Amino acid sequence: MYEKKMYEYFSALQKGEKLLLMMKPTTVLFLIGLMQVSATVYSQTTKFTIEVENKQIIDVLKEIEESSNFRFFYIREQVNVEKQVSLKARDATVNEILDEIFSGQHIEYNVMQDNLILIHISQYSS
Repeated sequence: MYEKKMYEYFSALQKGEKLLLMMKPTTVLFLIGLMQVSATVYSQTTKFTIEVENKQIIDVLKEIEESSNFRFFYIREQVNVEKQVSLKARDATVNEILDEIFSGQHIEYNVMQDNLILIHISQYSS
């Protein structure tokens, strides 16, 4: 009788361990998903009012960084950040501003976790 109860106890314990092992990866994936949603929500809800005339793209990006939690990463050989742009945006999202300043340049960007924005050449550019 004692052996049977011990067997049932350890059997249940093993099932619980298996459940915990399965839950760990699921929990990690869930948390990663939440962080991505958080970054997307921040990029869509943060609004900027910017008015620049013949200013370099790098200066516009610095202005956004100084007034928000966004950080931009790019390779200077791929992205011409010295190009002069003029921009008038009122209550615009960072996506709208980037679309405007990189229009016609075959440049893409991705909003990543922790509000990092990776700017790179479009893989579909010809």
